[in-house]
Amino acid sequence: MVELVRAGRDPNDLAREFEPSAQAIGNWVAEADRSEGRRDAKPPPADPRPDSG
Repeated sequence: MVELVRAGRDPNDLAREFEPSAQAIGNWVAEADRSEGRRDAKPPPADPRPDSG
């Protein structure tokens, strides 16, 4: 799937054709990009607590 997206296929079209959601396909591409150094590492989640400052 990752290679198909990188080759120009639309994740929405792939989702209709192969069943995983477009979001899942996008997540796979993002993870592959990070593991191959194409994208920065995923930032840590934001602190959900409001600032008390």
